[in-house]
Amino acid sequence: MLKLEISIDDTSGPWRWDGRRWTHGRSWIEPYIHPALEYLCTGDRFCIRERVAGCDGQQPADFLDVQIDAGRVRLTAGPQGVAPLYVTEQAGILHGSWDLLDLRPYIAPGKLLDREVARLLAFRVRYGHDTVFAGVHRISERSTAAYDRDGLTLHYPEPALHSRARQLRPDVDDAAVIDAYEQQLAQAVADHRYDPASSCVELSGGTDSANVAATLGALHPAQVSAGALIILGDAGRQQIRRRDAFIDLLQLGTDTQVTLDGRLPFCPGGRRGPYDDAYSEAKYILLARLADQGVRTVFTGIGGDEMVAVTSREWPRPPYGTELETKPWIGDRVVDGLKEAENNVAPAAVINEMTLSAQACAAPAFLRAGMWPVHPLADPRLITFGEWLPLEWRRHKRLHRERLERRGCHGELPHPPLVENFAPVMREGLHRHGVAHLDIMLGEGSPLIDGGYVAADGLADARDRIACGRFLERDAELYMVLALDLTLRSFS
Repeated sequence: MLKLEISIDDTSGPWRWDGRRWTHGRSWIEPYIHPALEYLCTGDRFCIRERVAGCDGQQPADFLDVQIDAGRVRLTAGPQGVAPLYVTEQAGILHGSWDLLDLRPYIAPGKLLDREVARLLAFRVRYGHDTVFAGVHRISERSTAAYDRDGLTLHYPEPALHSRARQLRPDVDDAAVIDAYEQQLAQAVADHRYDPASSCVELSGGTDSANVAATLGALHPAQVSAGALIILGDAGRQQIRRRDAFIDLLQLGTDTQVTLDGRLPFCPGGRRGPYDDAYSEAKYILLARLADQGVRTVFTGIGGDEMVAVTSREWPRPPYGTELETKPWIGDRVVDGLKEAENNVAPAAVINEMTLSAQACAAPAFLRAGMWPVHPLADPRLITFGEWLPLEWRRHKRLHRERLERRGCHGELPHPPLVENFAPVMREGLHRHGVAHLDIMLGEGSPLIDGGYVAADGLADARDRIACGRFLERDAELYMVLALDLTLRSFS
């Protein structure tokens, strides 16, 4: 939500607003300027926060607070984690940005945090202060960071409290459950400040984004536009057909599509960061087209899976991912790093950690394009609503599907016969473009191989399979190896 550069020598004295940022001495604080946000300065306190529609006294959905005292800077993040701040300190100066790549001049790419690298390469993603770069930190939800002459310290909040599933009262029927969901989702959307004429919904064709689209269409018929990345093959043709039907039935406006076949992962000219969207090459094209159409706010379906997730207590077997098999390209340093994978992890958050991670990955691309992302299904009230729902309403996303059926979406709309996911897209991207970069890693060297994070022999075997179009089940996860290697090369 902001960028900053504060020298510890500039923590006393008046700050001045120059129309873009507050400045004092050689220090500055720059808020992200957007109609959905407001920023204020009261003496030595600076705050940027989401606006709340109406005057009902509710707290802002998210915020970042900067308190400056003589010789000390204190940063406090809000509970939503929409666009987290990344910080590092060097030579008495605190550097921070919502875009990790802005910190490139202050990052030593050879100094990696083993446990975070291990999490990424082994797909054991955890949310917290850690980044892949030693000394660079994410200020996670409700966290605080303090900077003084002794250095930078971060503190986690107390764990958030959560609820358990409840039983419906005997007088509550299915229609009442759907009514309650519609009311909660409509309120979660309406609480945000946005102009429907310059708003878009990411309508992939899944039930999560379709439910957000249904609410926006009901509130603003034919005003909110739609956008999506289109996957490959028969599933992509089904996706186009289903999206056309959703757009008509849910009363959306114009539609913008980018076909992934023309902008596959790792295609030449793409950019990569360690936490970027796996399909960022195509995503940047989509966002650029939306920006040309004047879109300033994008609604997503992020959080929909977690809102109705079955908990580990309710699952009949251990959830997928608790015991992952070792992939042949995983090096010894990753195996050792996984022993510390649970260290320095954030406590229970208001929002599910997978949702927070997804929001953090999504935000930079939106903000670079001049847009603010809104994730209604990650609203704390909807999270509580989902936690209270009986298991039968959460299993197989029954809540999301039945709400769409009530809106006239039947047949393949809530129940597509073909699975629409991005796995074939990633496989094709690795086959068409990834092999060339694997050849560079194996032929010219890689910091991941040299550092012991990636085993060259296992990587070579995977490279040969992919080059021949023969994929094992987990081979698509090689994209993280390539993404991280490309990141380290760009930082070097």
